[in-house]
Amino acid sequence: MGSSYKSQLSNPAYDGADYTYPPAYANGPQSIPRRCTDLFFYALFLLFSCALCFCAFHGYKYGHPTKLFAPLDSEGNICGFDQGYEEYRYMYVWDIKEAVQDAWSIFDSAVCVRECPKRVTEGVNGTSKEVFDIDCKKTKYFGQKECAEAPLKYSSISFYSYYCFPDARDIPTDVFTNVTQAMSKIVEDSAGRQAADVAASWKVIVLSAFIALLISVIYSFFLKKFAKVLTFVSLVLIFISLVAMGQYFFYLSNPDVTTDFDAYISDKKHFQYVAFGLWGLSCLYLLIFSCQWKSLQIALTVLESASDFVGSNLRLLLVPLIAFVFHLAFLVAWIAGTVMVVSIGEIDNGPPGTQYKVIRWDQGTRYMAYFMGFGGLWVNAMVIACTQFVIIVACTTWYFTHQSDAKGSSSILQGLWWVFRYHLGSFAFGSLIVAIVWAIRIIFEVIAGKTRGSPGGSNPVTTCLICCLRCCISCLDRVIRYINRNAYIQIALTSESFCPSALNAFMLILKNASKFAFLGGIGNVFAFLGKMCIASITTGIAFILIKNWDIVDDHVESPITPLILVFLLAYTIGSIFVSVFTISANAIMQCFLVDLEISGERGALKNRPATLESYTYLAKKQEDGKHANGLN
Repeated sequence: MGSSYKSQLSNPAYDGADYTYPPAYANGPQSIPRRCTDLFFYALFLLFSCALCFCAFHGYKYGHPTKLFAPLDSEGNICGFDQGYEEYRYMYVWDIKEAVQDAWSIFDSAVCVRECPKRVTEGVNGTSKEVFDIDCKKTKYFGQKECAEAPLKYSSISFYSYYCFPDARDIPTDVFTNVTQAMSKIVEDSAGRQAADVAASWKVIVLSAFIALLISVIYSFFLKKFAKVLTFVSLVLIFISLVAMGQYFFYLSNPDVTTDFDAYISDKKHFQYVAFGLWGLSCLYLLIFSCQWKSLQIALTVLESASDFVGSNLRLLLVPLIAFVFHLAFLVAWIAGTVMVVSIGEIDNGPPGTQYKVIRWDQGTRYMAYFMGFGGLWVNAMVIACTQFVIIVACTTWYFTHQSDAKGSSSILQGLWWVFRYHLGSFAFGSLIVAIVWAIRIIFEVIAGKTRGSPGGSNPVTTCLICCLRCCISCLDRVIRYINRNAYIQIALTSESFCPSALNAFMLILKNASKFAFLGGIGNVFAFLGKMCIASITTGIAFILIKNWDIVDDHVESPITPLILVFLLAYTIGSIFVSVFTISANAIMQCFLVDLEISGERGALKNRPATLESYTYLAKKQEDGKHANGLN
């Protein structure tokens, strides 16, 4: 690659015109000798992973997770752990009659018992005798009474915990009625009613996840056939929407028109200002597309090629799903390890009558807990990077293996092999940067939360400053992730280390800024529409299921909350599938531009998808005109 551009990077007017690719990359990434990259960060990530495992093992050996979740009696004694309570591991509500009167005082009569009390019938000399024994540690709530003198004796059971739950079959009718009434009051509450609706429709929610998967696959196949048409229609609809909204606000500016906004707006001329602003925005929208029509055509063709790639390689949709399952598995292991580390500290009881606990850490344990938290961020970013690279490798090899009489081929296993054999260090480097930015965002939100809760935290200047800083950090996060994604594409194409690849990607974007801008903008709109389409269709089907499934419909008062959950679930699943499309579009754009750079020196190339072949001359003519006129 040309190196003269490096000396000009400090020039604000530099447009990357002298940036070129050598012909060695003409046959695609599969023909390039692979080498290991960023070995330092590879070793650092391995050491970091070993340190995470060591911290988890240290927590397993010296932590007290069972004490962290152990029950407390009404005086704050930790059942099974405090001195004299070692044999009394279970918690039992001694006065359940009083407890059901007020849910906030349910633990006022909590006692530690040796085992959950049960009503037992014993036979003696042909006669039966009922035996009910409570072996507990008395509290001040008892007064002069003994453990066996409970106001109401009831059998209890424990479900994988040390809490004794009442056996509904052994509770008197009047007490059970009080419990039912208390639950009814909770259900009658808005939040309780919503929770009850969700619980009643859980079958539909689970089924909707599989429906969203099916719709995502169908949508991916649909994109292969109609991607370009859908994109054009979307762009036209955006323009029409801007004009129509402008017309609507202009209509509202009529003094004779009465609206709901009249109570809030004293002068209807403000509606005219909004209308003129929307019309001006629509004109600017049309002007940009008119002046950059060639770049727009190329971006649309790249999106069409990405749709063709995804539609022809539907097995790639399994990659983000497998990564998601791995994420869940790691999350479970990480939470378990973090809980063990957190429980190393000194655990003490919280306020009496509650089940809260206070943990006091020494400095070493505190650093270890922070280390576990950052480790979760780094590994999470690492999994995302590896997932993206597998898709990128499949896409780039598909592009460069096209022949005149055959389509390209792609391989998931080849991407996995390159990840673990050659480039794990580069992904460790890139994901480390992302994890640091995420950690900064978390620290900022913690500080911002404490600032808002402090005296003067609601000051408008403080609030504005917090919003500005949040915006800057969020922008930094998006920029870093965008650079990383494009750097991973360059790693696949050139087998370079992370920093040179990031610089190559930056120069390619700088030289073809308009094409990448259109691709990013249109691609984001297209991806958003795809996710909304998947989520909306799934939600509609879920509504039909709720209304026509009698078992569900009879117990659901309002389907709004379950449908909101279905929409969010389907939107998340759609995002996973659409991410394959957006990553592929970026990869194909870089492949196409590298292809053009090389073909300018060697003539036409034979390994180019048919959908892009017709725009090769257009793109090269645009570049020639750009260089001739000295335009950016």
